[in-house]
Amino acid sequence: MSDTTSYDAANESDGWHIEAVLGPEYSEPVRTVDAVVDVVVDRRHTSRLVQDLQRLCPIPSLRHLKRVCPDGRILIQLATDSPGHEGSDSEKNSSRTSKCSPSPQECKNKRSFSETVTDSDSGPQDGPTSSEQLYSTSKSVLLDEQKNERALPRGLDASGLRGRPERCAVPASPPLTRAQFTHAQRLWSCNFHPSRAVEAALAPGAGVHGARRAALLAALRACYRTSAKSAAAAVHPHDGSLVALAVDARDEHPLQHAAMRLVDLVARTQCGGVWTPLPKEEIKESVSNACGKDSLPYLCTGLDVVMTHEPCAMCAMALTHARARCVFFSEDNSNCGVLYSLSPPLQTLPGLNHRLQVFHAYLPEGKR
Repeated sequence: MSDTTSYDAANESDGWHIEAVLGPEYSEPVRTVDAVVDVVVDRRHTSRLVQDLQRLCPIPSLRHLKRVCPDGRILIQLATDSPGHEGSDSEKNSSRTSKCSPSPQECKNKRSFSETVTDSDSGPQDGPTSSEQLYSTSKSVLLDEQKNERALPRGLDASGLRGRPERCAVPASPPLTRAQFTHAQRLWSCNFHPSRAVEAALAPGAGVHGARRAALLAALRACYRTSAKSAAAAVHPHDGSLVALAVDARDEHPLQHAAMRLVDLVARTQCGGVWTPLPKEEIKESVSNACGKDSLPYLCTGLDVVMTHEPCAMCAMALTHARARCVFFSEDNSNCGVLYSLSPPLQTLPGLNHRLQVFHAYLPEGKR
C-alpha cells in the first residue's frame, strides 16, 4: 500500500509514467491442455493412488500441477496419452497445448464446452445438442462409457476412484504472474513461485520509486537539454550519480549513435575509449583517475542507461554486450526500435546470455 501511495504522489508531482516492457508470455492468457481426470471417493486411497500414478504414468510437462485437487479430482494422464484417445500419429506427436477453446477437429471427437466453444471455434454442429452433452459446471467432458476402463493406465488399482474418467482442461504451463495463477487455480490446483522482480515490474510505477525514480528522470531531462537528435546517459543505481552522458553524432560517423557513444564514454572512465568526447557530452573523471583495472567493472555492468529514444538493434546489442542493468527510454522508435516496438522484444528472445530490464518512461499527451 505504501509503494502505491508513493507512486501516486510522484506521478502528481512530475507527471511521468513508467512501465516495464515484458515478454508476451506475462500477459497472454493461460494455455490449457486436455487431461484425463477422475474423482477420489475414498480418501484413504489417495496416497496410494498418487504413488501408483507417478510410477505408471508420470507427466513431466505438468509438474506444476498438483496431482489431487482439494475437491477430490485426481489427474490421471494427458488425454493424448490415453489408450482410448482416437487420433492419428501426427496428432499425438504435435503440440499438446491449445487455447481455452478447442479446435474444430477436437469438437468432433468430444462434446462441446458450453462456456468456451463458440460458433466460430467449432463450426456448425451435426444434429441438435442436448443438455446432457454439456458439462458446464466443471468445464469437463465425460468419456464414453465403453472407454472408461481404457482411459485408466494398465496396472492401476482403481479402488477408491469413482470410476468415470473425464476430460478436463488443465493449465499447460506454470503461471508466471499472480493474475495467471488466479486464472489457473480455477482450472486446476497448481504450484506458483512468484518472482519479486516480475511482480514489481507489473505494479504501478514498475517498481521504480523514490530516489531512483528522481535520479533517472533527472538524467532523462539532462538528455533532452542537450537538444541533440538523441541522447543517452549512464546512471549509477546506488547513489543516482551521472557516470556519462552522450549525444548522437551520426553526422560525423554513421556508427556514432547515442548509445554507442555512451558505451565508449563509459569505457573512457575505465581507462579505455577511442572517440573524442563532444562539447555537449559529460563524463565522470573520478573513475578514470584510478586505473587499477582489476577493481574496475566491465563497461556498463550494473549501470542504468537512460535514453531519449528506443534503441535500434545495433545499440540494443551493444548495451547487452556492455552488461547494462536496465534501459529506460522515453520515445518509441517504430522504424527500427527493438526493445519495445519489435514483437517479441529483443530482450525476451531465447539464446541471450544477458537480459536487459527495459522500462518505458513517457508523459501523457500534451504534457511534454
